[in-house]
Amino acid sequence: MTTPTTLADPVTGTETTNRGSISRQHAAMTAGIGYVLLFGLAVFASFFVREGLVVADDAQATAANIAESNTLFRLGLVAFLAIFLIDIIVA
Repeated sequence: MTTPTTLADPVTGTETTNRGSISRQHAAMTAGIGYVLLFGLAVFASFFVREGLVVADDAQATAANIAESNTLFRLGLVAFLAIFLIDIIVA
């Protein structure tokens, strides 16, 4: 555990502590894990789910594929939602 350090603001000259901030190592680990999850989820959602269900220029075939693989379609939606949320955390 790190001890809080006192930092002086160069503009105002007031001193603040970094007690509420997270360490660089923790931030780097969070970003690294987030990017690995983003990669895996994006490959699954884009290449496995979307490419498997969507038929170019044939809306009826796409609808039939979604109706046949309703669970896969829902997993794809959850994966895209997770990508969105993880991207917010990583940013």
